[in-house]
Amino acid sequence: MAFTATAHAAQRIPLAIGSDGHSLTASSGQGQRLAVVVSRRTTTKLAVFGAHDRWRQVTLATRRPHAVRFARLEGGAGLVAWDAGDAVRVRTWDRTGKLGPQRTVLTGVNTVWEGDTQHPGWDLASNRSGTVAIAAPTLQGGVRVTVREPGEDFAAAQDLRASGDLQPAISITAIATDGTMVVTWRDQAPYQDVAPGDATGAAMRQQRGAFAAIDPPAAHEDPSVWVVEGSRAVHPADDVLALCQAAKQGCRDPQLFTWPGGRQVLVFRRNFDQSYTAVRGTDGSFGKPRFASVSRVPVWTSKPGRVNFIQARKGALYVTTR
Repeated sequence: MAFTATAHAAQRIPLAIGSDGHSLTASSGQGQRLAVVVSRRTTTKLAVFGAHDRWRQVTLATRRPHAVRFARLEGGAGLVAWDAGDAVRVRTWDRTGKLGPQRTVLTGVNTVWEGDTQHPGWDLASNRSGTVAIAAPTLQGGVRVTVREPGEDFAAAQDLRASGDLQPAISITAIATDGTMVVTWRDQAPYQDVAPGDATGAAMRQQRGAFAAIDPPAAHEDPSVWVVEGSRAVHPADDVLALCQAAKQGCRDPQLFTWPGGRQVLVFRRNFDQSYTAVRGTDGSFGKPRFASVSRVPVWTSKPGRVNFIQARKGALYVTTR
């Protein structure tokens, strides 16, 4: 029994996943239920640690999606999104861990980006207020987006571009607290991400209004800004930037963990197979990087400053502390 099953206490209860299972990603945080996506040979499942210290498990797909992404919602609720053929589907759960029904929020979209290799073709961004946006290229080369407002369901999808000769790469910028966001895209992209300054098209939504076309945004003045949780900007310190610049495959997947009193830890991946942590300094930047685990799935704990890492071993999920 070595699996930290809840983000609210130090109780440990294992989650059986089978000999062929492994964890893909997890969502956890202060006031949030721990949710884990587990992949097996024939199924992809979601497990949420709910009330009465019990796991609630549901099957998301009978094949492995190209991407599974989480969003934290208002009031301790959560959301998971995944691709299924030419659609993107979601499930939500409330603060007790009770799961809602599966819903399809985007259809007629190309969820796989075809380049030198295959990558997820859709993007998700969210803010701490519960606003969630999902965007993807359509089968006709257009750009389609749907938005969930706090306390509401996803609105009808809106086409930001009707069609195009090529499948565009798509990115959603950080979502402001008031819901303002920008969706950018690029034709003939050499990779699936759209870096600031590289976009060939863009549309902006002011607060809760409709999207309108704008000139593509320029590159960030500060290239050292990392975006976490789909909306929050963090500043890695010089020692973190140097560590990442020295890595052959750089750094990616930054995640921010916060505790009462303002303590914060930044977790990021280096060279795909190494997880590092960095702590927030008095100047607001995150430095003093330290190797944490070969696991790629960090989990928030109730002890300030401690992040655990999920590992699969002998048919169950376990956590090793840093």
